Amino acid sequence: MSPSHSARRQALARFAANRAAMVGLVLLTVIVLLAVIVPMAWPYGLEDASLERALRPPSFADFHWFGTDANGRDLFVRVFYGARISLAIGLIATVIALFIGVAWGTTAGWFGGAVDMLMMRFVDILYAVPLLFLIIVLVTVLGNNIFLIFAAIGAVEWLTMSRIVRGQTIAIRNLEFMDGARAIALPTPRILTRYVVPNIIGPVVVYSTLLIPVNIIVESSLSFLGLGVQEPLTSWGLLINQGATMLDSASWMLVFPAVLLAITMLSFNAVGDGLRDALDPRGR
Repeated sequence: MSPSHSARRQALARFAANRAAMVGLVLLTVIVLLAVIVPMAWPYGLEDASLERALRPPSFADFHWFGTDANGRDLFVRVFYGARISLAIGLIATVIALFIGVAWGTTAGWFGGAVDMLMMRFVDILYAVPLLFLIIVLVTVLGNNIFLIFAAIGAVEWLTMSRIVRGQTIAIRNLEFMDGARAIALPTPRILTRYVVPNIIGPVVVYSTLLIPVNIIVESSLSFLGLGVQEPLTSWGLLINQGATMLDSASWMLVFPAVLLAITMLSFNAVGDGLRDALDPRGR
């Protein structure tokens, strides 16, 4: 068995032994499956409205398991359709932040000197601007298109990722195997993609796992403020916003999306902690 294969198996075994991480992974899997299946298989559609069913409390008799909203729409299907949007925004925004942060951090850490100083001072300037405020400005200027929301969140969440990647790149830049790569005159892009990025993937994966719930919360905050997902689409943030206005008369409109959002956040954090311990057992 090769050393790399053995290391992967040991990391997988450490992750599997982490009960909190496994519980979080199971919960996330269930939520994702329900988000895929429920909108396709449920008797009620996303926009099936009826004033006769308005504000019905949760009931198993007529398949309104989470109750209905003020327009008589079934909340169960809307919550899990909202899970699609919220999870998609969290994942896609994280991928955008991952791509920008890794490219920026590896470039700054590898070249160092004036290049590193200029690139990281730019990061410091962006850090001085409140990220939520910057996202609100971008969404306001560019519009409420859901794809623009993906891009806006990802475009401002890469700053910490770039710092992590820069630090890891500096740590391995002067190791012996890197001297060997330079000695045989490998081009810089090949060194970065073949040797640097694979050796920093552990911390990047861990931080990406922790960044997904942050992006979901940002989207929920935007939707709560009316700047995120718009009707007829829905997300957890939009549902929480609608439920907050009906808290006194229809508390279930707030409770169910809020609880699922909290479970998702805790699950992602547990999985991220498990990956951190599995990939870097010395840090425990």
